[in-house]
Amino acid sequence: MPSAGLRPLLRHFAVSAIALRHRVLPPTGVPHDEPRVHVLLCHGVEPEEERQFERFLDWLALQYQIVSYSDAVDRLLQNQVDAPYLAITFDDGLASCLTASKVLQRRGLSGCFFVCPEMIEGQPPSHLRDSPDGPMPAYLDWKGIDTLHDRGQEVGSHTMSHPNLAGLGREQLLHELGRSRDIITQRYGDCEHFAWPFGRFADFSQEAARAVFELGYRSCASGVRGCLQPTTDLDPPAVCIYRDNVEMRWPMSHARYFIERSARQPIAADATWPGDWRDALELPMPRSW
Repeated sequence: MPSAGLRPLLRHFAVSAIALRHRVLPPTGVPHDEPRVHVLLCHGVEPEEERQFERFLDWLALQYQIVSYSDAVDRLLQNQVDAPYLAITFDDGLASCLTASKVLQRRGLSGCFFVCPEMIEGQPPSHLRDSPDGPMPAYLDWKGIDTLHDRGQEVGSHTMSHPNLAGLGREQLLHELGRSRDIITQRYGDCEHFAWPFGRFADFSQEAARAVFELGYRSCASGVRGCLQPTTDLDPPAVCIYRDNVEMRWPMSHARYFIERSARQPIAADATWPGDWRDALELPMPRSW
């Protein structure tokens, strides 16, 4: 079996074994009622996964108050986290986001969809065109993004072209972050939220983080697993939103395992950036805040 196929298979069995043990011998002290903000990172919901997504939302509603992404961010920044809150986000603007938005609208819920204008306009980067995981997925065009917005969903920025931001200079950063925000704002009236591609701190930089807030974004989201505890000592630029990646093609036990694991070890909202980045993020608060 090719290694490209073996690694996901081994991961699947490993997570299945851990999740099974977690269900049979659940750890003590899972803080179901402890105030926190939990954000999920998804990519899409295929039509055949719609029922799985419905069941997943049913389970989440028993554990959390499901809110919009803007509401989750506001609660963190304004120190109004008085219960377990959860928001749902989607990266990349896949065509399968239309199914997700239909289900969310049917339930009166709002997710945040982070998109790249160049990908929407039919220019996916080479690292997505040449993925070893299979053929390139279908992406939404602007008409599809309009449908998301019309269904009450939020639209955020995921850069212009989905690059790795870690090695970009200032001018490139301002283009990737600023131009995408301008385009989305022109179409939908605002663009307050940003999520960086690939999601690890190794794929970002303190210069990029500073540029996010200099350009007027209200939040900056990673793909680092975890959920956030409130704090009374939070400067808005100091918060990085952590997100637990879950996909509807996974067994639900996998998604539940990752969510419950993060819930047992929440992270203080004022301690989310690497320590040596903090000085670079000491920015004045924008007037809109």
